[in-house]
Amino acid sequence: MQETSVISSLVELTKQRDQLSIRAKLLSTLMEATDASWIVLCRLLEDETIEVLDRTPSPSAGKSSKHYPAELFEQAEHFQQCLRMRRPVWVTNLQPYQAMILHMSDNGDTTDFVVLFNPQLEGRDERTASSILDLYENFIALVIENTHDPLTGLLNRGAFDRDLETASSVLNVRNRRTDSPKPCSYLAMLDIDHFKRINDRYGHLYGDEVLLLFAKIFRDTFRETDKLYRYGGEEFAVIIDNCETKHVDKILERFRIAVSEFDFPQVGSVTVSIGAAPITANSLPSNIVDRADQALYVAKEKGRNQVQISHFVAPLTPQRTSDQEVELF
Repeated sequence: MQETSVISSLVELTKQRDQLSIRAKLLSTLMEATDASWIVLCRLLEDETIEVLDRTPSPSAGKSSKHYPAELFEQAEHFQQCLRMRRPVWVTNLQPYQAMILHMSDNGDTTDFVVLFNPQLEGRDERTASSILDLYENFIALVIENTHDPLTGLLNRGAFDRDLETASSVLNVRNRRTDSPKPCSYLAMLDIDHFKRINDRYGHLYGDEVLLLFAKIFRDTFRETDKLYRYGGEEFAVIIDNCETKHVDKILERFRIAVSEFDFPQVGSVTVSIGAAPITANSLPSNIVDRADQALYVAKEKGRNQVQISHFVAPLTPQRTSDQEVELF
């Protein structure tokens, strides 16, 4: 492949700030730089099964690019070997392909790999792919340091501001293409109930442990495509994409229950209040946050440990009834 094309792909990769976008650019860069017919991104799970996360065929590989040998992903043996040896593993009995497995990165309880398929892979493909993965991992480390909360590992406030603006812009484009103004993304703001009492009674060490365990439940409950944030202190946020309105309450309620049923060490029971609002086209990010915040306010006023959703799609002005309760719904 032309050197300038590979360099251009690397430049595009380093322009990204979202991990999913960076990974997509990684696969296209590897395709530019090697002779692979297929490149597959996969994950070794705790139960020793392999999950295929993404796959990219070469546009110039002809008929041979229509299929890749899926049987490689039916057993974990070669991937475990790659981890043990700490170097790429070649698999040569996958007619008509050879495969090269490269360890990519560790992500909590999962381990990711890139697999290159070609009828005739060469040593230079291994060297090139290994160098690109080294660059990727160094760049990802910088992105994580700048965009993630150091305590919980969740995305930070700066990433939240950027992503919410992007989500609203994407919805504008999507609606222009489909002529459908129906919201398909939601912002939820979450607040750990009475967190100050936890810090005051048990100390900041146990308070931090609550935040860490809360963040783990957060990750375990939502999809990988949902973006999870520590908004500040005991406040968290999630952007739920591609979700029908009728399902968002069930998703948030599932998380609320998961938190309330978890036995936090020393502290015991912890609950969370949640307010959500649709991310709508032509709405300023600040207005979307205001609507979700006001829904959160209602959840707290009505007793905490509950989910409230604002279904207004226009910027909201609180209106008070005779008993001074905020009407949002």
